[in-house]
Amino acid sequence: MPSFQHGGATIYYEEFGQGFPILTFAPAGLRSVIAVWGQPSAPINPTTEFAKDFRVIAMDQRNAGGQSRAPIAANDHWDDYTADQSRCLTICGSTSATSTASASAARSSSTC
Repeated sequence: MPSFQHGGATIYYEEFGQGFPILTFAPAGLRSVIAVWGQPSAPINPTTEFAKDFRVIAMDQRNAGGQSRAPIAANDHWDDYTADQSRCLTICGSTSATSTASASAARSSSTC
């Protein structure tokens, strides 16, 4: 069970395949966990579809009902999720450019 500690949270992730890293977000919003990719409602399962050409990284978002856990506080913010995602990329050996792109994309989506 690969996981890492970050900001008081324990974040669970899995890696599939080899190559350029792609961090995936299961289509479930605040219930985004790796298991969602295997459900019929998922439009595609990148852990199987992309793993032949890329290193696919999937993670359970904090407190989403999967294996990731974090304390819940009144001052929690979307930046906590972004920081978890960025740290996951760093742990998995991604470059800072990829981490920055992920963080920027996450911040941009919250302003739309």
